Amino acid sequence: MVDENSKKVMDQKEYLKKYNELVERNKKAQDELNEIDENQQENKVRKDSIDTFIDRLKSQETILTDFDEVSISFSRCHLPFSA
Repeated sequence: MVDENSKKVMDQKEYLKKYNELVERNKKAQDELNEIDENQQENKVRKDSIDTFIDRLKSQETILTDFDEVSISFSRCHLPFSA
């Protein structure tokens, strides 16, 4: 559009209107992309925390058969959400 404006006569009001619409569309798309990136990062951190928790459970010598306050506290401390 910028190239077109430089090569032929265009109504500048119309050009500015279209240009501003495109700028706004780009801003919205960039905001959505940033939100998706943030969500992906949060999901990766959550997955890594869960994987670490599972690895710790697997490496224990004894198998947990029931949960007590210590187990529940451990879960809450190491996972990014309430157990």
